[in-house]
Amino acid sequence: MKIEITACVIVKNEAKNIGAWLACMAQFADEIVVVDTGSTDETTDIVRSFAAHGKRARLYAFPWTGDFSAAKNFALGKAHGNWI
Repeated sequence: MKIEITACVIVKNEAKNIGAWLACMAQFADEIVVVDTGSTDETTDIVRSFAAHGKRARLYAFPWTGDFSAAKNFALGKAHGNWI
């Protein structure tokens, strides 16, 4: 059985950091799930560009409700790996 790793992250206005995070996760994760909670900077553009270049990142929007666990559970629901 192959173990598949999913890297998940919840972001808002992380344009400064998301590129480096994506590049790092792409080295070992089979799947990357990015949940954006309402960025107003270039965060989502960076993720879309990364995915458009054949990388394994998927971007989802989740409106921030003030409940971190709701965003976390949403991200987990989008993950398919054995290890998340």
